[in-house]
Amino acid sequence: MAQHSKTVLALLLVGSLSVVSPALAAKSKMKVKASPPISANTLIIKRNYEAAFALNLNEARRGDSDAQLSVAQLFRIGLGTKRDDAAALEWLTKSSISGNKNATLLLRRINETGVPLTLKKPSDGATSNNALALINPDASKLPQRSANQPDWLTLAVARRNSEVIDQLAPTPIAQSGLALRTAVYNNDVPIAQKLLATAAPPEPDSRGQTALMQATAMGNAKMVNALLKGKFTINAKNNRGATAVDLAARNCQPALLSEFFVSGATVESKGDARSALIEVVKNCANWPEFKASFKGADFNVTDRLERSAAWYAAARGDALLLAWLAESGANLAGADKDGFTPLHAAAAAKQGFTVHYISSKLDSPELKSSRGTTPLMLAAWSGCEECIAPLLEKSSDVNFKNIDGDTALMFAVRAGRGSLATRLIEKGANADARNLSGDTANKLAENLGLIILKGSSQ
Repeated sequence: MAQHSKTVLALLLVGSLSVVSPALAAKSKMKVKASPPISANTLIIKRNYEAAFALNLNEARRGDSDAQLSVAQLFRIGLGTKRDDAAALEWLTKSSISGNKNATLLLRRINETGVPLTLKKPSDGATSNNALALINPDASKLPQRSANQPDWLTLAVARRNSEVIDQLAPTPIAQSGLALRTAVYNNDVPIAQKLLATAAPPEPDSRGQTALMQATAMGNAKMVNALLKGKFTINAKNNRGATAVDLAARNCQPALLSEFFVSGATVESKGDARSALIEVVKNCANWPEFKASFKGADFNVTDRLERSAAWYAAARGDALLLAWLAESGANLAGADKDGFTPLHAAAAAKQGFTVHYISSKLDSPELKSSRGTTPLMLAAWSGCEECIAPLLEKSSDVNFKNIDGDTALMFAVRAGRGSLATRLIEKGANADARNLSGDTANKLAENLGLIILKGSSQ
């Protein structure tokens, strides 16, 4: 029976890889026409399962739903990696959530027949020991499951067998969090509530993800509400330092975020995890819906790059968002770890209106990075015509040099911004000023085959 199941799964694997591989190959051809990289399907045919698994896992982590399906099947069969049914179920669910119809069908089949697929009644009408155990369980007599297999309670949850769950939930078997995570994947709130009623605390998975985090990532409000009544540490972090609050913010779910705060969640102000405020500013077009949640919060929290919400709002070019942050106490001159401020970010991103707004709020726009780079230099480099006027209006030294001796005019010349170079010269920029390498704007223009600039001699 096991051999037959492996054959079926192998066919499923090859079938799914045949779908994945053309997509990967198409991407490869777009980049390198002469010698496209070998596909996962080819690696499977050559029985190089380890390389096929690594290739699919890389694409799966990037969000490719077909690769996620392939990784799930490789885990289930144990090709190219150690067999891990829990990991298989996790990747299969991700693929289904991403819209992969084959994954959804396979997940539905697993949920209907049990996990793994080999656990079902034989065709001759007899009942296997494994199937019998799920029909009439006796926790003290259940055979031991290996570490890489789902426990008996998880199998019962996958089958939605309430009678078996009632008998197994109070036992030590329930100490694993896999059963609860399976209920979350199945969107089965009643079963999740049964599991939460047991004395055993739910455990996170190998990535530190709790069932609460998984329900949040799936945007399942009913499941989140049920889990919040369980035994979770609401501010628990996964292996990347992110909390359920961070996930709700990252996925632009204001209702869930508000629910977390009501339940006692806190916001990480600084560290490996990005703050919820920063996640909202970076990712959410519906940011006005989050205003109530952040009332009274610290609007100058920073991430691991020491960038604030105002920094990201400036780079995004959303002046209304930036105005809300400023009115709430955000510092528009706050610099990141390299000394770049929101004004730098707006100039580099060619956000002219935002540059106007920030410049109007600052006494001087001559903010310098740790290497002496100014917003004017970045505007010249990016070619932001709308940025130049407000920056030049308050600039006291158009010939200011950074740590390398480069001026804003040199930035404009290197980027081939002829019209901006002309405007800078009209404002007094010196085309003959030298940097530490001995180059001038005129010399750089000549080397690049551009028109020689007119400027006063140094």
